[in-house]
Amino acid sequence: MFTQKEDFMMTNETIIAELENDYAANVAKNHSMTEGELTNQRLSQDAKILKIDDIKAFIADLEFLGKVKCITRNTHAISIQEGVFTHQHLNGYKKLDISAQAGLVLNPRALDLRIFFSHWYTVFYLEQIRRNHLQKSFQVFDKTGCAVCKIYLTDESDMQVLDSLLAKYISENQSPAVFESATTPVVSNDPVSPEVAAEVDRDWRNMKEVHDFYLLMYKYNLSRQQIFRSVGDDLARKVSNSSLTDILHAAKESNEELTIFIANAGCVQIYTGLIGRIFYTVEWLNVFSHDNKLHIAQKEIDECWIVTKPGLVGEVTSLEVFDKNGEQMIQIYGQRNEGEPERESWRKIVRGVK
Repeated sequence: MFTQKEDFMMTNETIIAELENDYAANVAKNHSMTEGELTNQRLSQDAKILKIDDIKAFIADLEFLGKVKCITRNTHAISIQEGVFTHQHLNGYKKLDISAQAGLVLNPRALDLRIFFSHWYTVFYLEQIRRNHLQKSFQVFDKTGCAVCKIYLTDESDMQVLDSLLAKYISENQSPAVFESATTPVVSNDPVSPEVAAEVDRDWRNMKEVHDFYLLMYKYNLSRQQIFRSVGDDLARKVSNSSLTDILHAAKESNEELTIFIANAGCVQIYTGLIGRIFYTVEWLNVFSHDNKLHIAQKEIDECWIVTKPGLVGEVTSLEVFDKNGEQMIQIYGQRNEGEPERESWRKIVRGVK
């Protein structure tokens, strides 16, 4: 992994040239660095580092930009959603005391985010020429330099607000950000003892609502897949790796609205709506819907699970997709409004998955 102290023989001009025709994630990977480290190399060219003392205040200011394009990704899945940073809940939501660690941008069917503040470590502003088009963006990275969220200006964004935000936040000190060494998380997939499995199954069946699942993971210190393997097939059943495409095509054909989560440690981006055009390239399964684009590296799928959890108004069913390292790539639910039971049409699609 490249660090600031190493003798890295890449000029800034070379970086800019590569980025004109390739994505930053690919350029960074090709040169064994994180995207944050790559952006450090651009500070004298097309990037500026911001000084943000209160990340919540910065997120609140994003609302005034108007319509933006927000990109959230993990290792093998990308969500691109256009919308506005309205309906923010950065200091708690309803009865949920989440103000210390998380916030929401709550716009179902539009820009719908769950934000974990501690991972919004460094923010850059970039103006990049790509394919003869000037792109302006705020890009957020965690402590290891991994991309958390990228916010691109659109033709409908307010450029006067942008100018005021840059005047407010661009740091006088343009020294590179200091990132920690990144390590690949090790997600255990070892089987648990029959005794523990029985306890996990019992506790799952006693859950009151879907978010109790996180308490289950914490209580037993188990990964999602370890828990899935510990419970009965009526709660979690492993299905074919083609299940993702099967469900997407079935939902498209039946006009079934879905709710799709793509997440990393610092941001969850949620698409709710009908499935639009589905097509394939060499590396990606692509889904283009209204104001949203999804890209999933289909060849990286290692396991798919149909999962049923108790909800406040009945059971809630989802598809969860994992790579070989146990990282969740994508999670899909049938669309339902708060306080309403799951649709039978969604359950019919799920029952058809083998």
